[in-house]
Amino acid sequence: MVSSEWAITTAHCAQVKKKSDLSLRVGKSADEVVSFPITTIVTHPNFDEHTLDFDYALLKDGEEKESMDFKYANVTIYSIKMCKTHHKGLTKRMICAGDSEHPENSCQGDTGGPLVSRGKLVGMVSWGQHCFDSNKPVVYAAINPIRKWIRKHMGI
Repeated sequence: MVSSEWAITTAHCAQVKKKSDLSLRVGKSADEVVSFPITTIVTHPNFDEHTLDFDYALLKDGEEKESMDFKYANVTIYSIKMCKTHHKGLTKRMICAGDSEHPENSCQGDTGGPLVSRGKLVGMVSWGQHCFDSNKPVVYAAINPIRKWIRKHMGI
């Protein structure tokens, strides 16, 4: 959640034919989910579905939500140089994170989920998830390069 009415996710998760095909699901687990219908989808104009560069979409649901506690894993944000030893095709809008000692990385189904550092959203799960069987870092769509775009579309 970026605000009480807006959420940010990865653009490849928001590629639908109709807004009604998408909902904002908020919760700690699959058993504790509240769904909200989406009223607006704003996909970054430079999104590339082949490279997943500019993998950003803003979702508006028009309903205010309370803050919630979420399930999380502690991971380390890696340098782009280290990340390139595991993944090809990284751009300036991508960061990597993981935990080589405890591979509690993101898994399929976590795509679009947040990467938070010191209480601030810094990325969203984009690609490279290997669940619990790999020490490879996960690639996240970095938030910092698009903060102006976010503010512009949210009207702040």
